[in-house]
Amino acid sequence: MFKFTTTTVVNSLQDWTTKKDLLTPVTKTDTDGTVHKSLMVKRHLEFKKENIKAAYIREYQAEVAPKLEITLDTVATKASVKPQVFRLNMYIGLTDSQDSRYANNDVYKGRPIMIEFPVKNGMTAT
Repeated sequence: MFKFTTTTVVNSLQDWTTKKDLLTPVTKTDTDGTVHKSLMVKRHLEFKKENIKAAYIREYQAEVAPKLEITLDTVATKASVKPQVFRLNMYIGLTDSQDSRYANNDVYKGRPIMIEFPVKNGMTAT
């Protein structure tokens, strides 16, 4: 037998384009009087009541932009002897982005960033 499991994340209870309700309760009655209740997520799926195991609601949390501060005080003193080109390598990674059932723990998502900057005699550390 085929088992289908899904996780649906709803960020808003209103549709972005029409501003109508995104979740709609559906009640269908068969000719024999059997009532079937379900929950329709607009443009997604219809979830039958007996198949829904759990629903969780979490309060909205505003995003927080990370801050990075790098102090390069010794760069100017090292370049006072002779001009040099310094390289700053960073890797900004995303943690907990892979489900271990589908990918091993050695899969990383992120973006490498490399910044090169020349420092000449007489430059100040600003």
